[in-house]
Amino acid sequence: MSTTASLTTSVSGEEHSPGESVVTETLIVFVRGLHPWNPRPSAYAAIEQLLREQLPGSEFHSFNYRGTYYSTEDPGHLADRLEREIGELIAKKTPQRVYLVGHSFGALLLRQAVVNNAQQPEGGRWLDKVEKLILLAGANRGFHPYHGGLEFLAMVARAFQRLPSWFRIGRLSVMGLRGSVWVTQLRMAWVKHSVDPDSVLPFTVQIRGARDSLVGPHDSRDISTSRRSVELVIDGVGHKDIALLRPENSDKVRTQLACKLKEALAATPQTADFPPGADHVIFLIHGIRDFAEWHEDLGETIVQIAGPGQRVEIVPISYGYFSALQFLFPTARRRCARTFLDRYVQYFARFPGARFSAVAHSNGTYALAWALRQNPFIRLENIFLAGSVLPRSFRWEHLEAQVNYVSNDCGNRDWPVGVLCWLLSWFPPYWRELGTAGVFGFKGDAVRGSSRGTRKFVSNNQYREGGHSVALESKRHDEIARFLLTGAGWTAQGLSHRSRPLRRWFLRGIGVSLVIGFGFLFCWIAIANLAPPFTMGLTLGLTLLLICFLLLI
Repeated sequence: MSTTASLTTSVSGEEHSPGESVVTETLIVFVRGLHPWNPRPSAYAAIEQLLREQLPGSEFHSFNYRGTYYSTEDPGHLADRLEREIGELIAKKTPQRVYLVGHSFGALLLRQAVVNNAQQPEGGRWLDKVEKLILLAGANRGFHPYHGGLEFLAMVARAFQRLPSWFRIGRLSVMGLRGSVWVTQLRMAWVKHSVDPDSVLPFTVQIRGARDSLVGPHDSRDISTSRRSVELVIDGVGHKDIALLRPENSDKVRTQLACKLKEALAATPQTADFPPGADHVIFLIHGIRDFAEWHEDLGETIVQIAGPGQRVEIVPISYGYFSALQFLFPTARRRCARTFLDRYVQYFARFPGARFSAVAHSNGTYALAWALRQNPFIRLENIFLAGSVLPRSFRWEHLEAQVNYVSNDCGNRDWPVGVLCWLLSWFPPYWRELGTAGVFGFKGDAVRGSSRGTRKFVSNNQYREGGHSVALESKRHDEIARFLLTGAGWTAQGLSHRSRPLRRWFLRGIGVSLVIGFGFLFCWIAIANLAPPFTMGLTLGLTLLLICFLLLI
């Protein structure tokens, strides 16, 4: 038996090795969730017994893996192994019916195994044998650190992911976080298979507790896309209760869960049509030192210009107040990107046929670009960037298949981008991620086109007379709204070189820095009794006068 992952077999209460041949009509494959430490084999004995009672004469298999909070396992590799081992069991046992049951994180592994098998050629699929996929408090949206302590632990675990694979402590937990690349790609793939008329996904039932603090009513939105799904709720039950992991109230929960399992086994596909959805979904993503005051006004303008003929859904993306100090840390910036990814999948699941566009400001431009680069499933029609913190050489041409048009507005006195991002771009951790595109514009094949066939789809708009948020002033909301809705106003134009105000501020900054430096030098000499007090006072006075002069020129 592999210590990493394997399937153990139990028939009618007796243990058998996977190599033994046991004839069965019903096969149950169970995948447990994550634990602080490796649980005892008897931890899920109660749920196993309950499943046997609902499916008499069934054969029970449990998928064992290092499912701890600190595990270095890769969930993608675990799902691959699970998919292969289920196929081997089905080929050997030839059951008439197969039930896949997963608790919490185990639900994600099972869903990934199902998606993997759905992509196999018809001769290699075992999904036609699967009667139902039953998820017990399935963390379908991934885990969310719901307080500061968990967020800090998640940040520490992410730092470990830059180490070699053997030292990536918490890799399984990090890849299972809400908005992570693995969870996002799994959910997007599930939605795409669900809307396919020839979908081979099994009938899926999510059973969750009404008091579950980890899994909420909106966490199964990607599953509910398909009519071959249903969600059942048990009142007064929490996350661990639903897998009968709390002995003190297992008898009470057992009765309720037995009723829901019976209802799940008898559930049939829905027949009612879904209500009409949105035609166009537009995301609004704010930046640093920003309370997103512009979200409401711009959203109202977009809806007004769209008119009654278009069904537009405005989605403000808020990740709280984001300080300039947080902006210095890549993990904090990517947390914002994961927030956007999570909301994108939520709305893609609700409106799979809609178009998607986005407005991003400051750090929001980084979050949007990072999400696009990490996830090829993301598609955005029109993107409006204001105060972009991306490098000028950002490779938009690599995203040509994901984006229709990009409009990049620049401000001629945008000092957070022109100074802070310019300084950061000289340091190795930042030089490929941050830059001055919000001041000097993008460059490259996507801006000018190329002989290799790259089209022009990125436009650097003329300089605006203002600072970091000048592009989002209310007088420009009509123009932004029309661009997002129709692409109107986009032109493949270059910048009119009017960066003198910002360059003047660069010269001022350099001059002030030199004067302050010389002033401190003379003061130090005077304090060391190498110069009389008169010299120290004269130096301080001249320094202050020069600083004022440099700031006024």
